[in-house]
Amino acid sequence: MSLMDPRHAITFGTNSLFLEVMEQLGLTNAWHGETNFWGSAVVGLERLAEVGDVQVICFDHDNERDMQQVMRSALWQALPFVRAGRFRRVPAVWYYGATYSALKFIRVLEHALESH
Repeated sequence: MSLMDPRHAITFGTNSLFLEVMEQLGLTNAWHGETNFWGSAVVGLERLAEVGDVQVICFDHDNERDMQQVMRSALWQALPFVRAGRFRRVPAVWYYGATYSALKFIRVLEHALESH
């Protein structure tokens, strides 16, 4: 996921580069909601409760002020993956890229999973 603003996130699933990479690595994506042609969906933060107690990574995009605001909210603190300490912020990866983005995503994902 990535934070879009203090009330919305972009999630990735069917048709996304990230899902293709995760499947090749034998990983399961927790987002099973709708996606657009490019494999992403902008959703209200409350929809993130649907993924449950899973490992969540969030791509940073120079949005520290918004991220801090969200992390202080009661809604955010109530999310299962936040309560379980399974939320990791990671460097940005271009969502709609190709080979370079896939390779960068693998490195970011590997580091996030190792640090958990």
